[in-house]
Amino acid sequence: MTRRLLLSYLSLTLLVVLGFGISLGVTYASDQRQRAQRLFERETAVLADLVEQDIRLKDYADLPRLASEYARLSDGRVLILDRRAKVLASAPESTTAALSDGEQRDLMTALAGGRATNMRESLTLGVQVFSVAVPAASGGTTQGAVHLAAPADEVTEAVHRVVVALAVLAFAILGCVAGIGIMLARWTIGPIRALENATDRLARGTLDTPAATDIGPPELRQLAATFNHTAKRLQLLVDQQRGFAADASHQLRTPLTALRLRLENLEPDLAQGGQANLDAAIAEIDRLADMVEQLLSLARLEEEGVTPAVVDLDNIVAGRVAHWRALAAEQGVQIAVAGVPPGEVMAVPGTLEQILDNLLSNALRVAPPASTVTIDRRRLGRAGHQAVVGDVLLHVTDQGPGMTAEQRRLAFNRFWREPGAPAGGSGLGLAIVARLVQASGAHITLNDAPGGGLAAVIALRPAPTATVLSRLGQYRARHARHALRERTPATTASR
Repeated sequence: MTRRLLLSYLSLTLLVVLGFGISLGVTYASDQRQRAQRLFERETAVLADLVEQDIRLKDYADLPRLASEYARLSDGRVLILDRRAKVLASAPESTTAALSDGEQRDLMTALAGGRATNMRESLTLGVQVFSVAVPAASGGTTQGAVHLAAPADEVTEAVHRVVVALAVLAFAILGCVAGIGIMLARWTIGPIRALENATDRLARGTLDTPAATDIGPPELRQLAATFNHTAKRLQLLVDQQRGFAADASHQLRTPLTALRLRLENLEPDLAQGGQANLDAAIAEIDRLADMVEQLLSLARLEEEGVTPAVVDLDNIVAGRVAHWRALAAEQGVQIAVAGVPPGEVMAVPGTLEQILDNLLSNALRVAPPASTVTIDRRRLGRAGHQAVVGDVLLHVTDQGPGMTAEQRRLAFNRFWREPGAPAGGSGLGLAIVARLVQASGAHITLNDAPGGGLAAVIALRPAPTATVLSRLGQYRARHARHALRERTPATTASR
């Protein structure tokens, strides 16, 4: 916006400067030309009066001197003709009678008793000249004509000097306006910048830093006050939401646990055929407890301080596979790890473990016996290029029934469950996964797996090269210190 304001100031100033400058330059140039023309007209008329009697008396002896004198004064060319257009005198003496068509027309006008003043291109002088032709007449009888061709260089140079001065002045004015415009733009934009910073803090979750309400025009101050009121109310609503989710989750744990114990204690008193109903009730209690835990996880995700950092994806995958492999074996399902170890990636610490736990739990819930759940790792980034999201891909693929396109679109909604899904789910697992992935600055999609099943694809950003090299250097340093410590006791013993 600063550039737009500055551009507006400069555009308006440039428009005014050009308007005044061009009009002033044109007026000055026209005035200078008219003054020069009037001056040359007077000089030519004076010369015509001086030579009229000599031409009438045919006393031509003094004409060359007069022509030379006026040619010297005007730094141009002078021609004196009789009524038959015969050249009686010319100066300089080397000047021929070669005239341009325009100059010849001017002379014909003068010989006819009129006056002609124009700016023309001179063939003999080779420059723009003031062409002035005046009749030498007395008593209404034209005895001859005087033609003066004076260069317009001085007038042109004077006009050029003024134009250059106007241009320099215009640039100076634009420079001053630019400096003043920058200060005005910054002064104008300052309150907006402050409000923008407050809005950015609000977007990042920092709601306790109000926007300044004592700077800027009254409209912006009122806007800042309204923004602070909105942020304060939003802070209250968020705090209430977080408090309700956390308190409800915590408070529900105790009665759910007590209810499960009471149901288990009823087992000896059950009549025949009641065990199935008891088991179903206990399963629903477990599902409700799991839902409460997941709601608590969602509430924790809304807390501040979730910033992506460097985590070791290889160690995380190995740890989660070891954790779930025993449960998968009980179901007759194998967990396989494929692909090339991608190394370190950027994620919120602790989120990748929860993501893999939820995805493996869902995969094992739908995986048929004797099938395989595959975790495939791929690194697509190229050396020397900036790391971006998608350079590391993590696939979790099962061989279950899969999902339709519409089901995959709805799968990340809270409390959504696939029709016909096995009992025990809460509909929050994939919603939590999506929130964890978003917090880590990554992306997740659900695709059809080749050969049937579902493939969850997580696109991650690898750790910066400098970070990897730094960690490698730290590892080598630790390894060197460890080796040194191992060698030191042996050296001491040998002594």
